[in-house]
Amino acid sequence: MDKDDSRERLTDVLKELSELSYVKRLIRGGSGSGSCSSSSSGIDDDDTNKEIALVFFEYTGDGCSVPKDVISVRFNEGLQKIGSNAFYNRSSLESITTPSTVTEIGIHAFYGCINLREIAFNDGLQKIGMWAFGNCSTLESITLPSTLVEIGNNAFCGCTNLRELTLNDGLRKIGDYAFYKCESLGSITLPPTVDEIGDCAFRCCSNLREVTLNDGLQNIGNGAFYTSLDVIEGMG
Repeated sequence: MDKDDSRERLTDVLKELSELSYVKRLIRGGSGSGSCSSSSSGIDDDDTNKEIALVFFEYTGDGCSVPKDVISVRFNEGLQKIGSNAFYNRSSLESITTPSTVTEIGIHAFYGCINLREIAFNDGLQKIGMWAFGNCSTLESITLPSTLVEIGNNAFCGCTNLRELTLNDGLRKIGDYAFYKCESLGSITLPPTVDEIGDCAFRCCSNLREVTLNDGLQNIGNGAFYTSLDVIEGMG
């Protein structure tokens, strides 16, 4: 098979697989599929004699070895917790959707996923752990479910492209440095259920211009809004 035919074949396979809801992973020089559920098909490149493998990955819980180059992931239905460090520094990961059975996202679960652009949280999630989405610098918009009670310390710290943040009724605590250095965030509205904002929670959000607070808030931590705020509204 000549070079052009090999590339054309690879393009056709990628096009077909892009329509599937499974996880895709492009690996050069070996499959490395990990210990969780996956499948793959290989194509030999005549020039490099290295295998190009396409792997479909499903995360099943703690102890699951996640491929380093995973692009997208399907979570096992019935999963209750996404474990600590599960997707730590998986820089190719682009999107996730949490099933309704997940109640907790662990510490550093998605830390350093610099190409994570889309997150869909389903109702059922109650807690986001410390640094869970820290330094996910491509993330632009998140809507947190009404079942969420607590956002852990540094949970979204360093999400520098985060522009839209929707917090729903039910949320009670925003941890220390939770949104530290979310430099693109322009405005936020806190639901009336929030009673605590941690130290430096929105510190260094350099484009934050408007914050709406509601009755129910009991404690605002030191330096929580240490930034260039123009307007703070609310609280009667």
